Amino acid sequence: MTAKYLLQLLFKALAFSFALSLILGSIYYIVTFKTGNYVQAMPSIVSGSLLLNTILTMMAFATMLLMHKSIYVNLFLRLLVFFGGTVAFMAYVFIHQMSESNKVFYASCGISFFVVQVILYYRMVKAYPTMKMG
Repeated sequence: MTAKYLLQLLFKALAFSFALSLILGSIYYIVTFKTGNYVQAMPSIVSGSLLLNTILTMMAFATMLLMHKSIYVNLFLRLLVFFGGTVAFMAYVFIHQMSESNKVFYASCGISFFVVQVILYYRMVKAYPTMKMG
């Protein structure tokens, strides 16, 4: 496994989760504020989604440690390194006191990132089975 491959995974996670969280954030705004002006809210939704997904991507940067065979072949360490940042973010969202709308928006970004990570993790393990690592 190369650093280039792992950086591509992180970039894909950022791109796809940004798109997904933007869609979910927009749907949440439209459903919650039925009489609100969506055009005025769009810059906040876009910038919030981009900021939170950038934070999640930085928290997932530990994924680069998977270049080391000793970490990759250990299932517990592989899962911890790959998903640890996202799980910590989600724990923070549910523990920290914030408004309900912010909590839903943060959670939708975290869940989007996690779903994309699960798909990318599955593809990574198929591309690099632990038997072939070396």
